[in-house]
Amino acid sequence: MTTFESKQTCINKSPEELFEFLSDLSNLGRFDGNIPDLFQNLEYTPDSFSVSVVSFGQITFRITERIPVESVTFVAENTPVNLVLNVLLNRLQEKTTAFQLVAYAELNPVVKPFVSKPLQDVMNRIADMFAATFNR
Repeated sequence: MTTFESKQTCINKSPEELFEFLSDLSNLGRFDGNIPDLFQNLEYTPDSFSVSVVSFGQITFRITERIPVESVTFVAENTPVNLVLNVLLNRLQEKTTAFQLVAYAELNPVVKPFVSKPLQDVMNRIADMFAATFNR
């Protein structure tokens, strides 16, 4: 498995608030209008979200684990590669949380050079999107 880590962003919310938000993926509708053009046709349920990714296709992420106030783990469905995504929350102060995405992908050595940079870029954009949305 190849590991990809987003940059760590600081969000002006407590880990409890962010965990509550992430525990119900219906809340992701809050990002409508801030979603990069790379993502289209977003659909949300409390336990999953689906998105069409340009040049990749439709992906569904389903929550597989919630560790209160620390992390939420997702597994990608309908993808040609095994992909696990962790959202990590780390309290910095009472109302400040470090937010980071960590993905684990089982990539074919031939494909890896072509998808590594785009995947890294997407993860950093998502981390920035969370920070920009919550730090307004």
